[in-house]
Amino acid sequence: MGEVLAGIAGAIIALSSIRWKASSQTVHDLWYVVTLNSRGLICQCDANAGGKMICRHMFVVRRLLEIEWWKNRRRKKIKIE
Repeated sequence: MGEVLAGIAGAIIALSSIRWKASSQTVHDLWYVVTLNSRGLICQCDANAGGKMICRHMFVVRRLLEIEWWKNRRRKKIKIE
């Protein structure tokens, strides 16, 4: 789903610790904002209208967050040892 987007450098830009800008795969220079709130990730794109489906933009942001979580966890373990 979002594997292609995940492989494109600069496809995701952090706006803050809870907001990201994700590029469209199909329309050049079109960006969607993905926001993390108490319910989870929400995207502005049409595929996520109503929050019923995980779109490719949310998928990539989730992967980014998972990678950061693992990096931080590993860094903490290294400091302790």
